[in-house]
Amino acid sequence: MRSISFISFPSSVDIFTIFDELKKSRESLDIKVERAVNSLKEASGLISELEVDLKERSEKIKILKDEIDRYSKVAEVEEDKARVILTEIQTALNKGKNIERWIAFGINLISGIIFFILGIFAGPILSKWLNLN
Repeated sequence: MRSISFISFPSSVDIFTIFDELKKSRESLDIKVERAVNSLKEASGLISELEVDLKERSEKIKILKDEIDRYSKVAEVEEDKARVILTEIQTALNKGKNIERWIAFGINLISGIIFFILGIFAGPILSKWLNLN
């Protein structure tokens, strides 16, 4: 014999309970999805703000880099000019060294002779005046 199995249907109370739970879980799921969408929108806004800030900073860094390059080039040019000027000054000083030495020697020799002659003439006069005889 064959047996026929009967499918038992849940009672109407059980069906309403299941529908109620499905409705609540759907509402809970909708709320979670809405919160997730809001969070994604907020994250997208923050990312946009960060992008704008990073672009501004990148532009400022580029401007600073350009300024540094410009000043470096100016410094190189100025260094070359300064080096040329210093070489000219050194050669001028080296040229004048020998002449200045001879002039200084002449001045010292003349002043020495003047003091020697003054000593010869002023020596006896000072001796009488100070009574050193």
